[in-house]
Amino acid sequence: MFNDIGCAVLQRIKYKNDVSRRLGWDTKSGASSARVSNLMDDFDESMSELYVKKILPRIFKKCPACGKRFFTIKSNNTHEKTVCSKGCANTYFKSDENSHRYKTGEHSYRERCYRHWPYECAIPKCNWKIFLEVHHIDGNRQNNKIKNLIPLCPNHHSLTRTKYKASINIKIQKLIKRKFGS
Repeated sequence: MFNDIGCAVLQRIKYKNDVSRRLGWDTKSGASSARVSNLMDDFDESMSELYVKKILPRIFKKCPACGKRFFTIKSNNTHEKTVCSKGCANTYFKSDENSHRYKTGEHSYRERCYRHWPYECAIPKCNWKIFLEVHHIDGNRQNNKIKNLIPLCPNHHSLTRTKYKASINIKIQKLIKRKFGS
């Protein structure tokens, strides 16, 4: 559909509406924006600058979750996109070896916690025994030492981040001293 001259002209255009106007499409309907997006997919990398109003350095990547090609803003820091969508992000980052949350085996902090605590809320007189959460006492999720882990029900775990955290933390410290000493 495009010849070399058309490609050179389209590469200098910054807005989707400009592309629509130059091609003689109706710019009021909004359907032209979708048509331009479809053209961009066909036209690949040279049309990628038309996608947003700001012209930023863009690169094409292959999504590690689904294999689809997508483009992202070139960046020297960690804010460069890794996957093409939120759905792929859920698949890629929250499963398998990419996730620190769902690991099983020797390195799982949940498993380490339940080797030393029964599967119930550690707060006395709380009979909650389902859907337990493991609380990191010092707030550092990287510190998975057994003296830093304690099982709590969702109610007590949420209290550790509210105005009642002082009272719940006192109870937790007493439990840790009773369980492990020192």
